[in-house]
Amino acid sequence: MHFLLLALALTSASPDWNQPTVGRPWSMPLKAEGGTAPYQWEVTGGQLPPGVHLVDLATVVFGSASTPGLFGAPAEAGQWFVRVQVTDAEGLTAEQWLDLTVSPLRLAQAYVAAPVGQALEWQAAVSEGAAPFEYRLAPHGYLPLGLVLTPDGLLRGTVLVPGSYEVPLEVTDAGGNRLRTTVIVNAYGEETSLPAIGARLSVQDCRVVAEFPTLPDTIKAELVGGGPGESVDVVVTNLETGQQAVAHYEDQTLSLASSCAASSSTFSLGMPLGL
Repeated sequence: MHFLLLALALTSASPDWNQPTVGRPWSMPLKAEGGTAPYQWEVTGGQLPPGVHLVDLATVVFGSASTPGLFGAPAEAGQWFVRVQVTDAEGLTAEQWLDLTVSPLRLAQAYVAAPVGQALEWQAAVSEGAAPFEYRLAPHGYLPLGLVLTPDGLLRGTVLVPGSYEVPLEVTDAGGNRLRTTVIVNAYGEETSLPAIGARLSVQDCRVVAEFPTLPDTIKAELVGGGPGESVDVVVTNLETGQQAVAHYEDQTLSLASSCAASSSTFSLGMPLGL
């Protein structure tokens, strides 16, 4: 038999933040690169979590294209390892082990509708698990411009630019159970020449610094202020049209003052998360 290494990769850019949870429908597309289509898929080793199966997602997920993937509502929490094999039209094969950890925690809701320019307060709620729960923004994750996340899961502020935002969150309960998932924030409002943009703020040497995802050359994002006792603004400008959005973070000054009084730490748009 001839073998060809086909790069099997999840279609999600961040598969770690699409963790399956007990009792909630979950799907994970699979993809093969190289070889000759069509591909045939099968599970050749290990075990899928009870309730999860290898299927054509078009048959179980409304609106999905014909795509191989894992789908189901896991029946129990735990860690499973499964080996998936793909065979192409020429008989070439490749395989990959997948690590599937099912969390007992789950968000009651993972979708937020946010009108642009209006104050938002959305409380994440976890079913199962033991309170208190702690929420953290994923490393290198971003929040929509204008929003902050508190450690108890309150997403608040005012979204300034319309668009669909993926916010990767980690939730931990008092028993050490963990869930890594993604909340979708759909900000709707009047169209703008600014792209949907997120920001991540942290404290370094008693000053606030800002990080942004990769932006087009025509878009400039900068932080104004951020020293002890200073206000914190993030200004985003379209250099071609001159259109701007200015996010003011009132909580950042208090957080910065408290961090400098104690020790340097990292914040998610103004709230200490200990990352």
